[in-house]
Amino acid sequence: MKRHGKRLVVLGTALAVFVVASVAFAAWVVNGTGTGYAKAKNAVPLSTNDVAATTASQLYPGGSGDVKLQVKNDNPFPVTITQVEQGAGGISSDKAGCTDVGGDASKATGVSMATQALGSGNVVPANGTLDITLNNAASMTNASVNACQGAVFTIPVALTAGS
Repeated sequence: MKRHGKRLVVLGTALAVFVVASVAFAAWVVNGTGTGYAKAKNAVPLSTNDVAATTASQLYPGGSGDVKLQVKNDNPFPVTITQVEQGAGGISSDKAGCTDVGGDASKATGVSMATQALGSGNVVPANGTLDITLNNAASMTNASVNACQGAVFTIPVALTAGS
């Protein structure tokens, strides 16, 4: 009985320590519920930088040429450009006589830009830029006036992008 008594004392002590520890632990655990808050930033519209100096002389009456642009992203997250199309407003030229009275070179020259669907590889990094060349996106009709030789055309673009 002494042997069982010692075991009972050890078992009882262990059980008492466990109960005391559980009560002490339980006294410090406090749960609750509530509400957390987060606020989304407002996205900054994309813009383009002037890359006129990097364009190549490719346009001629009845022909097409590349459109170059550099997209600027002032957002703290990357965006993917999925489409570029001719934007609102007229196409302008750096040459006198290459525009009509309204200042729209597309009316005097027949210059236009075709909508370009882009693949997923056109990612503008957060707070960064991306150079894009749209192959054969600009075209010039046979209505082009002689004064447009050597002109650089500024084409307004509309960008479609997502994060």
